[in-house]
Amino acid sequence: SLSIDEAHSGTYRRGDLAQVSCSRCHKAVGLEGAPNLTSGKTFLKENKCINCHHAPDLSEKEDFKPAPILSGIGSKVSEKWLWRWLKAPKSYLPNATMPRYEIDEKYVDALTGYLMASKDPRIDAKFKYPEGDVDRGKSVLRLAFCITCHPFNGKGGKEAGDLGRIGNKVDEKWLVQMLTNPHVFQVKTPMPRYRLSLQQISDMAAYLLEEFTDYDMLDEEETIKLPSFWASPEERSEIGRRVYKELRCANCHGLLEETGWWRKIGPEFTTIGAKPISEINFGNSKVPPTIPDYIFEKIRNPQTYATPDNFMKMPKYELSNEEIRDIVLSLLSFNPDKVTLDDYWFPKVKSRKDAQKLPAFPIFNSDRPVTETYHPMKTKKRYEPEGEFGRLVDKYRCFSCHSFKGRGHNISYDLTAEGSRVRRKWLFNYLKVPYTLRPVLTIRMPIFKMTDAEAKILTNTFMRKMVDIEKEKNLEGKLTAEMTAQGKKLFDKKGCLACHQVGKIGGYVGPSFTQGAYVGEKLQAGWIFKWLKNSRAMKPDVLEPDYGLSDQQALAITAYLMSIRAPEQVSSKNGK
Repeated sequence: SLSIDEAHSGTYRRGDLAQVSCSRCHKAVGLEGAPNLTSGKTFLKENKCINCHHAPDLSEKEDFKPAPILSGIGSKVSEKWLWRWLKAPKSYLPNATMPRYEIDEKYVDALTGYLMASKDPRIDAKFKYPEGDVDRGKSVLRLAFCITCHPFNGKGGKEAGDLGRIGNKVDEKWLVQMLTNPHVFQVKTPMPRYRLSLQQISDMAAYLLEEFTDYDMLDEEETIKLPSFWASPEERSEIGRRVYKELRCANCHGLLEETGWWRKIGPEFTTIGAKPISEINFGNSKVPPTIPDYIFEKIRNPQTYATPDNFMKMPKYELSNEEIRDIVLSLLSFNPDKVTLDDYWFPKVKSRKDAQKLPAFPIFNSDRPVTETYHPMKTKKRYEPEGEFGRLVDKYRCFSCHSFKGRGHNISYDLTAEGSRVRRKWLFNYLKVPYTLRPVLTIRMPIFKMTDAEAKILTNTFMRKMVDIEKEKNLEGKLTAEMTAQGKKLFDKKGCLACHQVGKIGGYVGPSFTQGAYVGEKLQAGWIFKWLKNSRAMKPDVLEPDYGLSDQQALAITAYLMSIRAPEQVSSKNGK
């Protein structure tokens, strides 16, 4: 039979609740076969819940991504915009991620006054810039490919803020100076620094402010008269400072004046899934006394449990019931019901010979002290690129889109073995003038206008250090005309043109073999061969079928692909 607390906590699980048990062994956020649990944990990460709550298995150092730093915001935005934003973020931006704090309007006004009083000394009031041209600015925006990361009214990337109404929000002088060097204004911003002229920056700012302004909202704001609650601006700002501190705004946005960080404001999530009902304050609510019901209502409407003596500081996220249910599942998974090292015996190993004598799996032995037998793996340090290469990786924020050496994001291709995948000349040229790699994609790497010296440093380092030691070298010298002819037949037989293009013929799913660059001038033969043999070992989520090619077949198709070059290159090679 179940205890009362066990019954209330949902320890007895069936249906979707069974996914809670997956966390007994699996710490990963994404778990195949547990879609609701994965969805809930993903929300906790993406909405920065760990900034206020400690959550097990969600690394604060690794996953902490601060919201925009608000120091100096008074030089960036208009007062009426900020007041409207703080009052109801989604009234300005329907897809806003910032939740709404349910506080009195006078405290919204005080917070507005406190933030607007923070001016940015880096904004030069005497800064002069040429008048921008809207038409030219449209071309510059496309050149920079801002839509790769920024959505515009919900359409585009998801890695940065929506710019669909930026004209209602920011000051033109701030925008121009920020675009000149984003890293000065937001030190940790993933946005790269573009080598644009001041005229180009001014043109882009003019286009953004002209094209992406909601003029109906602007007219409405003109009629708004901000209320007056305070005896003086100083009192207004001081009350706002207290509100900023009390709501722990600094946990996401940083401090405006002081140093350090505020402590976390919310309860730990470590064992919330097994918290005794007797320790929970339901206030005057009529919510059923169970853990799942308590958490569900707390997320749906945080003030449900508020009393005159117990104000709830948690903001309101406007979520669907399905989204809240997934979050509840993820929080229920934070409980003591775990498979721990105490359940296993890890024998000590002194040599490789000893290791070969061990059984295939750890030995179940809950009586043996783990501290005597378990030797944890050393923590792997985060990869830090060095020298001029490291400076350029930071300048162009390569890790914002690419990953290599176990660090970065997978928005684009993993570059860990790029030096074994592509040819040196192609990489240099691509860094100078990128292009769309797949016909179906409109998003591509921005044109940074790198200097030859910068492109050379990046190319040399990738070719020398980002390599796959298992890739066969000098394979191209072994390819013959007979292999090429056989490879062409196999290429046609396997239906490769259903996804790839050669010339004007073929599909749009995979990379083109002739658009932008000819595959024989871009890729290395050893990499192509390894990819054809087992592409999923290199990229598990790849769409390309596994044809189970023999070495001879893979070598033949490699020979054919390497023969696809620019006409003059083919003629020159045949002449030799």
